[in-house]
Amino acid sequence: MGSQLDERSWQLLQQLIRRYIHDGQPVSSKTLSEVPEIALSSATVRHVMADLEQCGYVASPHTSAGIVCLSIICLQPVRLFVMTWSI
Repeated sequence: MGSQLDERSWQLLQQLIRRYIHDGQPVSSKTLSEVPEIALSSATVRHVMADLEQCGYVASPHTSAGIVCLSIICLQPVRLFVMTWSI
């Protein structure tokens, strides 16, 4: 698990990074809430993503239609993800 992150935040961050790497676009809370491994409502995902933003792991470039989209702003979360990624 990433340093200073609880299990739920760490799982969400991992999925956010996977999706961001795959799509190359900001990731919405709705997209993440539809990932079976997460099993959280989009409101809960937004709350966790807000915590991740406050910790400096992600940034919100804009908000549209009430959905927060996040993109990765620093290498720290990617480094944590890569170091723990089991293939």
